[in-house]
Amino acid sequence: MLSNQRLQLTRRFALFGLLAVTGCGFAPVYGPSGAAAQFHNKVAIVTPETVAGFAMRMRLLDTLGDSHAPRWTLRTTMSQSARSAGATIVSTTRYNLVGSAKWTLTNAKGDKLGSGTVRDFVSYSVHKSTAAERATTDDARDRLSVALADKIVAQIWLTPLDQTP
Repeated sequence: MLSNQRLQLTRRFALFGLLAVTGCGFAPVYGPSGAAAQFHNKVAIVTPETVAGFAMRMRLLDTLGDSHAPRWTLRTTMSQSARSAGATIVSTTRYNLVGSAKWTLTNAKGDKLGSGTVRDFVSYSVHKSTAAERATTDDARDRLSVALADKIVAQIWLTPLDQTP
């Protein structure tokens, strides 16, 4: 009996929550008129010409699409640095790769519509083998670039576009 009452109460709260969210103007990002549709295949992407910049560019293209006639330009810069996260008496065995990326979204006239900075980190272990160490370092760099790109896209989707032509 008690579980049936809890189920009814949970359903009421869920229904109330849905009504509250729809009343505040909530719209799904991937919906027909959502932010993802507004930007898809409409943004020219400029990233640093580095391996990490290439990984970021590929993730941004996967998310925003490739534009042949862009309405907006997204310019990014990024930095990454390794910091010791774990050590033995002899050497460091684990690192955190910390990174940040700055982004600017402009329209065709060059007017800035939005900008921001995102930060994240990933961890990786160091091995005695040089090849294994290189592989884990490269993987960490790629994972960080993808994480930063995802955060940039999330911020862009929140950028109001009422200033666009």
